[in-house]
Amino acid sequence: MFILPASLLLVACSGALEFSLILDQDAPGHKQNEAAVRALQKGDAERALQKLQKALKRHVTSAALQNSVGVTLMYLAKSRQTALKDKLQQAALHAFNRTVLLAGGSEGLGKGGKGRAKMQPRKGSDLEVALANQALAERYLEASRLNRLGIELDLQNRWEEAAALLREAQKAAPDDPLITSNLGTVIYKNATHRSSGWNE
Repeated sequence: MFILPASLLLVACSGALEFSLILDQDAPGHKQNEAAVRALQKGDAERALQKLQKALKRHVTSAALQNSVGVTLMYLAKSRQTALKDKLQQAALHAFNRTVLLAGGSEGLGKGGKGRAKMQPRKGSDLEVALANQALAERYLEASRLNRLGIELDLQNRWEEAAALLREAQKAAPDDPLITSNLGTVIYKNATHRSSGWNE
């Protein structure tokens, strides 16, 4: 098994991702997985996803393929607007949850989706990669949730509260340009509002 950080593969495709790929030459669907990774390297995430979905029909229990689906969905989510981004991130988390199961772990989510089972995966194992990707996807989903709340507060002219939420979102996903842009907007609106001397 060979684990490759996706950031090494995707640097040319608009910034590094922190997710890792599982490239196991002995895994079912390995050739399809490699073809999908090549498509992803070229910036064609849609094509990569099509290849992976086709391969998963034949190799349903491949943790490596399932993990690559999650990485591809997160890559697609980076360039999308809020509503679609959330759906793609949720689909990616689902893929990472399945990867954890296929790699020999439990889904890691308790009742209501909270809590993580204590697991000590072998260093460098598929399970370790899957758990790391799962945690990272959860972090990005939380950032998206905070971003949405910040937007709602912005629309209510509650810019200080919006800025606080967006700062939290930015901590969770520092490389998300949408969150950074939204934070800049509410800071600007708050500063403009204060300097105008206008009180509600």
